[in-house]
Amino acid sequence: MKHYLILAPLLVFLISSIYAGTYLTDNVDCDGFPRIKVETLDGTCMGLIKQGVPLKRPRAILPHPDEPGNLFITDMGGWTPGRGSVFFLKKEEAGHYSFYQILSKLNMPHAIDVGPDGKVYVGESHQIFRIEYSESRTIARPVITGLPYDAQNKHPLTHFLFLKPSGDLLVNIGASTDQCLKDARKEKCSDEESVGLRRYKYLGNGEWDQTYTMFATGLRNSMALAQHDSGTILQAENNMDFKALNEPHEELNIVSEGEFYGWPYCYNYNAYNPAWRSLRSKCETHTKPYTLIPSHSAPLGMTYYHSEAIPALKDKLLISLHGYRAVGHRIIAYDVNDKGLPPLQNTAYFYESPTKAVTTSSNPRRVLYAPTGGFTNTGPKVAQHIEVTPKWYALSGVRPRGNPVGIAVDSDGALIIADDKNYAILRLAAGQTYKDSSQDGNTPPQNEEKLYISSDS
Repeated sequence: MKHYLILAPLLVFLISSIYAGTYLTDNVDCDGFPRIKVETLDGTCMGLIKQGVPLKRPRAILPHPDEPGNLFITDMGGWTPGRGSVFFLKKEEAGHYSFYQILSKLNMPHAIDVGPDGKVYVGESHQIFRIEYSESRTIARPVITGLPYDAQNKHPLTHFLFLKPSGDLLVNIGASTDQCLKDARKEKCSDEESVGLRRYKYLGNGEWDQTYTMFATGLRNSMALAQHDSGTILQAENNMDFKALNEPHEELNIVSEGEFYGWPYCYNYNAYNPAWRSLRSKCETHTKPYTLIPSHSAPLGMTYYHSEAIPALKDKLLISLHGYRAVGHRIIAYDVNDKGLPPLQNTAYFYESPTKAVTTSSNPRRVLYAPTGGFTNTGPKVAQHIEVTPKWYALSGVRPRGNPVGIAVDSDGALIIADDKNYAILRLAAGQTYKDSSQDGNTPPQNEEKLYISSDS
């Protein structure tokens, strides 16, 4: 077993990378950890747990189900099979973890969660396995095998959700292509009925039926899934990659069994993909998104926050946006109702930040939602989010651009964040908020709003 010691207050410099940058810390304590220079919601700060080797591409985080303060981390290692790992972080004292690599040579591991039996489960690209971990050894026992995977798959990572109270597994089957253009002259996309969420029935005692059913189809890539206490299942969609900067929008979907959500034919509420013009009638009957998320923002993590530790986030829905374009690289939050759904309204805004490193801090630009195809005809259909990290763009000499992936609520209420391209594990907690300048970065900027107009459909 490989053993690494972390002293969180020490600044760890990274191996040089085109994507990576070093998080600088200051002399302010952020709930026991050194504060990094990222603007966050008032009354919160972001601390550094770990940056640099042995981390390569940390993806998902799981607080230990039986040992408060300890964490499991998946690290995909890169987009090459056989380089992934699972790490175990053992909290020794405030700001001090021991770091163990407990599994290695994995096939791009991503999701990690606690199953209905209280055990820890990890998703590789080709399977889901259970961890049997002790200080002397770790055993990985496959429970779901034969997941579709090949080297050419555009979306090879496995994400999953344990349904409550049944224990059934919902497993993401990402589209192997962006828009299924290989079939665009055919009667339909050959992947139409296989891309989406599989359901594997729980048999009890840590076993699942290997014969699955398709729970929902037409979902291009479901890398963010959450179930509210009320039973509502949400999916944040990584939508198609049009060349336009403003389309298509990502989606927040209520996932229901047997529904078809539109990929690759439809996007937004009422727009059809021009490449599939001949099948635009499908966009009249597909299940519409509950609300939209900014285009190309790439939601990769989602969870409900119920702790009292950060009062401003209590009972909110949190989503990490990993995208490299102007509306990515941040964490957002939504107020929710008793069904776990954000309230809808007639208009809402999102915020654009610089996509390249800048030398001077500025407020993000406020942008009004104006999706191609318009809104639905049945009333308000857009939700307003809150910026948890309003300034996480690259600021020269201060911080790199954030790339949040997995987010998880620790036993003490802190939000633990995996930043894969900066090789970092971060921690959002209550504390003294960092500000770039005297400007209040947590209030809506007053820049002139602009409307996005598209002629895609």
